[in-house]
Order: sequence, then structure tokens, then C-alpha cells
Amino acid sequence: MRHVDIPPLTLAAYREIIPEEMLEALHALSRDLRGLRVIHINATPTGGGVAEILNSLVGLMRGLDLDAQWYVLEPEPAFCQITKKLHHALQGGQASLSTLETAWYRAHTAKEAAHLGALERSADLWIMHDPQTLPLRGFLQDQVPAVWVCHVDSSQPASEVLQFVLPYLKNYQRVVFSLPDCGGIRLQIQDGQTGFLVRDVSSCAEHIVYLLTHQDVARRVGAASHAAVLRHALMPRLLRDYLELAGHLTRLSPPTAAVEATV
Repeated sequence: MRHVDIPPLTLAAYREIIPEEMLEALHALSRDLRGLRVIHINATPTGGGVAEILNSLVGLMRGLDLDAQWYVLEPEPAFCQITKKLHHALQGGQASLSTLETAWYRAHTAKEAAHLGALERSADLWIMHDPQTLPLRGFLQDQVPAVWVCHVDSSQPASEVLQFVLPYLKNYQRVVFSLPDCGGIRLQIQDGQTGFLVRDVSSCAEHIVYLLTHQDVARRVGAASHAAVLRHALMPRLLRDYLELAGHLTRLSPPTAAVEATV
């Protein structure tokens, strides 16, 4: 387990970009969370969407006076191959783990949890990201809330993988999945208002031609899209979601054992 050093980031860069009420809401949410020890864990510090998110998210949390930290698992070739299978199955592929692979998967995460314990790191909230970290919560010897976030498109998972992950999910107070038609693009675009959702190349070409030949529509949709991005698709919105979740879970005493799937 390795620590990723992230300096605090302020929201000042967003002051002229996002609505003032969002900035006020972020400061209000963080007021009761100052000093909260939040530990994010994922597989890698660079490359991929999760690392990009955490580079900003952890820094912004720290800038709001949360004690947010980021740790990554030690890379191990066999473990990486196993978790690639899990990624594939969660996306609907036909892949399953052998008994030996399952044992290796659990053993590696148990070793990582032991290493974290040796570092004497404790938290008020654990946030685990993606299949690599899924078993970790079961090996951590505390009773604080934990969240597992699945960034993989799991809208149509193979049924066998659901049976595999379910016992691990019961160790978390909240789990966050992608649900049907709720991937990043589809979540951000209101069809016909802030953009157009297409399912094939032909439909995409038709919409491009339509916008090029209907400048009034292009301007209207472009302006609406710009406003929607500022309000809903920048890092402060994601920060707000995590702060709301942290505030809710850390007020629960004792932590609930319920599993809740959300987008």
C-alpha cells in the first residue's frame, strides 16, 4: 500500500465558473466535516479516470479542511490479471475466477489491508474504488462506515459475477454502481435540450448535418449545454456528492449494515 501525496486545492479557480450558490453549499457542507479522516483507496495513482478524479477530489477535500488521504494498492501482475477478469465480467463479458484465482484475489487484498494496519492509518470513512479494492473492507479491523464505488460500466453484468461480488458488498454501508443508460455521457446530456444521444454512426452523422444546417438550434443547444456543464459536470458537483455522502454516513451511529445501490 502506497500513499499518494496530494496538496490541498482551493475552490478559488471555480469562483468565476460555477454558480455562487454551489460554492456556498460546498463551504456549508464542509463546515461540519472539518478534520474528518477520509481515506480513498484505488489501484493506481496515474492513468485512467479514477486516478484523474482522485487527483482533484482529494485535493479539494483537503482544501476544505477534511483530512483526506489517498492510498493505492501495490501492483502485482497476477492480481492485475485477475481483476481484469472481474472488470470484463462486470461489463457483461463471459469471465469467471477459478478457485485459485479467488484465493489469490483475497490473499493479496488481505496483505494490503495488513500493510495499511502496519502504517497505523485509521479513518472516519473509507472509500474504496473499483473491483481491485472490493474485499478490503472485510479485512479492516474497525467499525467505521465504508463506501465502495464501482466506476466500471456495470449496467449489464454477467450473472455469475454478481454472485461473486455480493458477499463483499455486504461489508459496505453504501455501494455506488452505474445503472442502465446512466453512463457519464448519457447522464450529462438531456436529449434534444443540451445535446443529442445517438446509438450509431449514421444517427450521429444525421445530427451533425442537422446542427450545421440549423444554426438557431445549434446556438440554443450549445448555450444550454454550456450552462448544464457548469452546474452538473465539473469537479465541484462531484465534490458536493461526496461531501453529502460523508456527512450522512458519519452521522450514523452505529454504522448501518444496509447496502444501497445508487448512481
